Amino acid sequence: MAVTTFSYDVTPDCSSLVFGTGTVVRDIMDAHISFLAADGACQMGLFFDTTVVDGNRWLEISCVSDQFASEWSEGILPNSRNFENMLELWKEKGSSGWITPPVMKKTAVQWANRMMDIIEVDYGVNIEKVIGDRSKLIDTMLQASNWSLLMKECQELMNHVQFFLNVTKTTLKEKLVQEMKTYLETHYCENFQLDQLAEQFDLSSSYISNLYSKPTGQTILEYTTSLRIQKSKQLLRESSLKISKISKSVGYDNQRYFCHVFKKHVGISPGQYREEHMIQQ
Repeated sequence: MAVTTFSYDVTPDCSSLVFGTGTVVRDIMDAHISFLAADGACQMGLFFDTTVVDGNRWLEISCVSDQFASEWSEGILPNSRNFENMLELWKEKGSSGWITPPVMKKTAVQWANRMMDIIEVDYGVNIEKVIGDRSKLIDTMLQASNWSLLMKECQELMNHVQFFLNVTKTTLKEKLVQEMKTYLETHYCENFQLDQLAEQFDLSSSYISNLYSKPTGQTILEYTTSLRIQKSKQLLRESSLKISKISKSVGYDNQRYFCHVFKKHVGISPGQYREEHMIQQ
């Protein structure tokens, strides 16, 4: 059975020892297997501040670690946006003593990158204005010498993000709604769909729909329709364009549908509106 030992300073006057014991082997040719287990166990002890770590568990620890890494990257991260809950789950796994330091660091970096990417997409902000140098943060996580330091880095990142969301997300949402209104006022005459608008802002259709309707009290379609009706009324009053031309110029390829929408909102047909309101040339 191999045993590895590391010492590290605790105070200027004393040091602490960490022992990692390897698996028992019968053949000297297999001694390296015991040493690798002992070395891995010792690294676990150093990282998690455990004095003695039994390398006989190393194979099982490696399997549990690989399984967690797979579940984390393929199941948990892609299917959740509750990063605070994910952080708590990650801490729980790390504190169990069954996940290797490299896997804890790898999953921490994946969590951090996923969260920062989503913040940038959802709020249109450069994440480095929120948390500082991104690459430096990731390097610090990867170089963390122990579990406490790694948890501290992750929690501080979570705190920065939560502060940003609590303080500025309303302002950013208001800005995005205004940008959407400006876009609609410029492009209402085009026959676009909601998913095209969502693509323009690199967001999901459901997200921009809810985002717009909450502060404005109307849907994107309702606002677009009001812009079209307003412009069509102006053209009916001030021009001699045929109604079919006006229909197409405000985004309706189907004149019959345009007349239906116009009457629904104005109370009379486009032709009647023109007769009553047309400005004499």
